[in-house]
Amino acid sequence: MPLDHDSLEILDRALRKLDAGFSQLPEFSPTSAGAERMREVLVTLAEKLQDNYPYFHPLYAGQMLKPPHPVARLAYSLAMYINPNNHALDGGRATSELEKEAVAEIAAMFGWKEFLGHLCGGPVLQSFTMVRRHESHLGGPPAPSDVQALR
Repeated sequence: MPLDHDSLEILDRALRKLDAGFSQLPEFSPTSAGAERMREVLVTLAEKLQDNYPYFHPLYAGQMLKPPHPVARLAYSLAMYINPNNHALDGGRATSELEKEAVAEIAAMFGWKEFLGHLCGGPVLQSFTMVRRHESHLGGPPAPSDVQALR
């Protein structure tokens, strides 16, 4: 089967390492819907997802839509276990530092030595962020032509 199953062992090892980092916290038992119910939901989802094109398959080599790289998929899965809050330094110190590193690497690709920015989830959030920055630095909303020029 072309779907990657081996990386789940890597994720398991990474989860154990992450969990060990929180071993000093008081013991508690998280509640969940139960393994059987989760299995039912995920198997139902897997059946529904079979109606998608198999973008991972070589038949779709010309498609622009491809699954994330295995490392990206595993890193995202690992981070979701702790639901990192990276919009503020107080809530997501590690992910904020990772974001700064990523922005610095993106800036370096363009040869920029001085830069300021953060990662956005898409054009709507990006535009909203730009408007808020403009308001906070210049005291008012940008002109529509400024918004269009920055897209």
